[in-house]
Amino acid sequence: AAAAAATATTKESQSQTTTSPPLQTPQQTPQQTTCPVYIHRLRQAAKDVLHETEASRNFGLPREAMRLRERFRDGGYAAHEQQMREEEEHGFIYDGGLSPFEDDGGSMPATAGSSGHETLEQLRGRYATQATEGWARAHLHEGYMSMQGLGGVQDLASAQRHFEAARAGGIPAAANALGVMALRSDPSDTEKARQLFEEAANSNDPDGHFHLGLLATQANEAARALKHFEAAHEAGHWRAPHSLAILVLNGDKDVPRNCTRGASLLRVFVEERLGWSAEQDDAIKKFDKGDVFGALVHLGMLAAQGSGTAALNAAHVLSRHAKSAGVVADDQTAANLAEPLLLRAARSGCCAEGWGELGLRRLAAGDVVAAAHALRRGSLLGNAESRFHLARLFETGVGVRRRNMSEAASLYRQAISSAGSEAETVPSRVALLWLQLRRALRLVA
Repeated sequence: AAAAAATATTKESQSQTTTSPPLQTPQQTPQQTTCPVYIHRLRQAAKDVLHETEASRNFGLPREAMRLRERFRDGGYAAHEQQMREEEEHGFIYDGGLSPFEDDGGSMPATAGSSGHETLEQLRGRYATQATEGWARAHLHEGYMSMQGLGGVQDLASAQRHFEAARAGGIPAAANALGVMALRSDPSDTEKARQLFEEAANSNDPDGHFHLGLLATQANEAARALKHFEAAHEAGHWRAPHSLAILVLNGDKDVPRNCTRGASLLRVFVEERLGWSAEQDDAIKKFDKGDVFGALVHLGMLAAQGSGTAALNAAHVLSRHAKSAGVVADDQTAANLAEPLLLRAARSGCCAEGWGELGLRRLAAGDVVAAAHALRRGSLLGNAESRFHLARLFETGVGVRRRNMSEAASLYRQAISSAGSEAETVPSRVALLWLQLRRALRLVA
């Protein structure tokens, strides 16, 4: 299965030589036919996922699959994952998802709070009580349920009052909700809605950014749409990767067509929505029970289907455990199988750490130029590990055009800012401090 996924990666690398009132979402145009054929298939898969998500009204991102490499490197990773799963099972707070171009733009499950299952009527009653006690976010939830008629009668006037109260309480999503209500009330009055969306976006509300992107799309302002869709994607809006992909695949005089980026964004969208989390949980259970071969088969199958995290996990199992479990004869065979899986994970758009791992492997093999290239790719995608090791190359002048201490210092700072935990910042902090100390000593001398 790992070999099948690797073959699919090779083929993939070779192939790379509707309007919803009152806002219009980006659509495919005939000029996209200049992109490689495989992008059309990927786009159709993303379109199917989009329709399934809208039909289910479940806009929350599924839990991310566990990453064995991170679990191996960070002793606290497994505990954090367990905590996230417990919160997912026992807790829920609505956060965003309102849309002016759909009748029911958000999701509201029947489970909430640590007390277990609640009906929508009970949930609405609890939010109403909390709202009277002055909890701003409860005003947002109660406003949403009043607007949609969930757990009781629809009451737009009450929804307006609750959203205003949430807005006064400093909840950015409330300004977005008021913008939604303004557009639904009068689709022609986009200016009022725009001001409210901008208020939300100024606090980095993902829905605010996304709706500004849709308004810009409607006005044929591709550059402005790109800016807001990028911000919505960065802030975690569920649909932003798809809208961004369509925008860059269509191309425009202000936004050049970029088939590679469009494909990457579509992969991110599909990976985020599908996740393959439950399937990978099964594979990891096999691995934890000592069934390395069974785990590899399972992960390899998921990787071949398009899961970047499964490819990353399969590469880790191959590299660290396949030889000792008797799955492969030697380390070189394991490395040869793991390399294309890492490349697949890195190119999927979900796993920038794949570039970091590839860079380290190429450094160990003595190919410093290829290592620098891989680390640069990971660095551009925000991977802290890639930035740290690329900084080391610039500090020593190995694998890069010339030694550049300023670039090294900048990369160390970027690695610190993008680290996932305080512990992960330590190597970059120490390296940056040592670099600055040497600079100071040279000035004194």
